[in-house]
Amino acid sequence: MLLLITILGAVFVVELVWGLIPIRFLTSNKTLCAKIKHNNGLKETKRIKVEKKARNMKYIITNESESYVQVDKGEIFIHYPYEERLYNKRYVLEGGTSVRFRGVKPRFLLTFLVILIYASVFIGGRIYIKRELIPTYTSAVYSVSLSHDYQEYIDYEAYKGIHNYLIVGSDARDGMQTPHADVMLLISINENTKKMNVCSLLRDTYIDMQDKSTIVIDDLDPSLPNYEYLSRNASKTQWIKAKLNYAVNLQNLNDTESHTDQEYYAEGLNSLVNCIEYNFRMPITGVINISWTEFIKAIDILGGIDIEITEEMLITQIDDDHAYGIIPVLNYQNSLYNLTDQFDKAGIQHLNGNKALAYVRLRYIVGSTNSDVERTGRIRSFVVSLIKQQNIGIIKLARPKSIEFLASGIYSSLSEEELCELVDLLLFLPSPTDCGSLPYKFHDYTSNNVRYIAVDGKHEPRLDIQAQAILCN
Repeated sequence: MLLLITILGAVFVVELVWGLIPIRFLTSNKTLCAKIKHNNGLKETKRIKVEKKARNMKYIITNESESYVQVDKGEIFIHYPYEERLYNKRYVLEGGTSVRFRGVKPRFLLTFLVILIYASVFIGGRIYIKRELIPTYTSAVYSVSLSHDYQEYIDYEAYKGIHNYLIVGSDARDGMQTPHADVMLLISINENTKKMNVCSLLRDTYIDMQDKSTIVIDDLDPSLPNYEYLSRNASKTQWIKAKLNYAVNLQNLNDTESHTDQEYYAEGLNSLVNCIEYNFRMPITGVINISWTEFIKAIDILGGIDIEITEEMLITQIDDDHAYGIIPVLNYQNSLYNLTDQFDKAGIQHLNGNKALAYVRLRYIVGSTNSDVERTGRIRSFVVSLIKQQNIGIIKLARPKSIEFLASGIYSSLSEEELCELVDLLLFLPSPTDCGSLPYKFHDYTSNNVRYIAVDGKHEPRLDIQAQAILCN
């Protein structure tokens, strides 16, 4: 978008400057376009040379013109005074051949119309998005309320002018109170540098989180009849260490009331945002959760995506711990959604929504060394490719019915005002940049046969320092 505006502006400025230059200051030789009509009805377009001669001479078509209009010999030479313009002049040569000259001066009307059309589309599209699509979206999604419990730990000065949006990909579906946060993608928009960065949060990161639903000994009332039983089962602290994606399981809801599955998961997303803000010391502007079903819908509406499937991805191997390869992933989705998609060969392929989901979900590949890091890299590459490849698909998606159909299963914390602000930011930004993963420096840690990604602040920079190094530059 920004590139298109720059090109149009540059064309307009060049034509404007060129049009304002008096003809007397033009160089002595110019090449113009001559539309020639012969007396026998034959028409042709040729390039001609213009020569500037004596100051008071009128336009003169010299004998050289005869040779030009004959069988491709020579050129037309025109002598003209400083004070007259050459364009749109028509001359009749001997024998009835006419020559009309074009192109000395810019076509201001055409330029004006192009800019007018572009401005109308730009302004009209912006109004359409804000008045039609955004209200439709916000009315269809399930609202998530963010509490931002750890604002005192956030370095707001370092993130001034930076908007961080957390995109969560989960297996959320009916009957699941605690879906798995398979993908955590951070879209960071920097108003200072006019850049949009895409960064993955590694779900296996070993971090601190607060389980507010846990009973703490200090909070117990000794007068309770079951105090001794509660104290034996209570914890000394609400703080635990676990994988980052476990935070969605920490729902701090009043157990005396009944809650829907949506309420449980919305509170889980709030806990996840709190956990990220506390450990990475960065503000999260908003969160959007997209389930498998909505992901498939979106890719199908957009018309699919071209992605390379490698030979290694097609190798299938199943052991006691994992199923390797993309085929078992796709087969599971086929059974879940009653589909029959298959991968037949390696190479660049056009993937529909179901196959694209298998691609981004694929974690275990035979011979891979760090499955989560490799998978997040594929996901970022997928997002960047999807944005670059889309053209007509965006038009199909930008319809109220498509938005309503797609948003019915999405969780979002963004209000209409925040979405309008996001649209204004995106209109003038270039394509996103893949910034890697957070953390980008870590070591492996194993506890109770569970593998984690750990950052201790000694061998690797702290999580907040790593986050600022990627997002604040």
